[in-house]
Amino acid sequence: MRKRLLFLSLAFNILFIGGVIVAICKIGSPRYLYYLIKHRGQGIAVLQEQRADLFKMLPAHKQRIVMLGNSITALCEWAELLDNPNIINRGIIGDGTDDILERLPEVADVEPEKIFLLIGVNDLMTYPTAYILMNYEVIVLSILKTCPKTKLYLESILPIHHDFRRAGMRNEDIMILNQGIQKLAQTHQLTYIDLHTPMKDSTNALQTRLSKDGIHLNAAGYQICKDTLRKYISE
Repeated sequence: MRKRLLFLSLAFNILFIGGVIVAICKIGSPRYLYYLIKHRGQGIAVLQEQRADLFKMLPAHKQRIVMLGNSITALCEWAELLDNPNIINRGIIGDGTDDILERLPEVADVEPEKIFLLIGVNDLMTYPTAYILMNYEVIVLSILKTCPKTKLYLESILPIHHDFRRAGMRNEDIMILNQGIQKLAQTHQLTYIDLHTPMKDSTNALQTRLSKDGIHLNAAGYQICKDTLRKYISE
């Protein structure tokens, strides 16, 4: 009986070790496996760091139109969507207002012709609306100071749909933020672009046809962005 248990234990260990080796080979290498273990639970943070490093490395071509924001910005091919090769994408998945503040110097280096700012929804998972709007105003003032010749556009935060997405965000808070952003635009004589209204349903949630996960846009959602933004891109 003991020999049988010993044999089964040995066989199991061999299979386990073989499985680990196969898994490592499929993943790529022991070094990459170590990387995954080291950064477990930090997937978004790693992606943010990689994309931020990329932006620092790219040449600062002057007088570009900058799309600045979080994943809503990052996940779109704006130059193609709006048929304008002068547009550059400076969106990073998971970014909040604090992150935008940190990387504003890189945006200023481009000496943008225009900046389209869409930020704030990710902050709702952590901060109250008053803090977010305070940060938002600091962003606006920083851009106006460092890029005085740049035309700044403030875009409304988009609604979300809770049947798909429950992440500590509420449409009621999004509407409060949009009121604050619109007020900031009026105070500083900036253009406020309302993307919220054409994307919401009768309950002020994101229309289900515009997203598969309740927050990120599909092609139909970006079509609304295109229809809304193109006149501001070309003016």
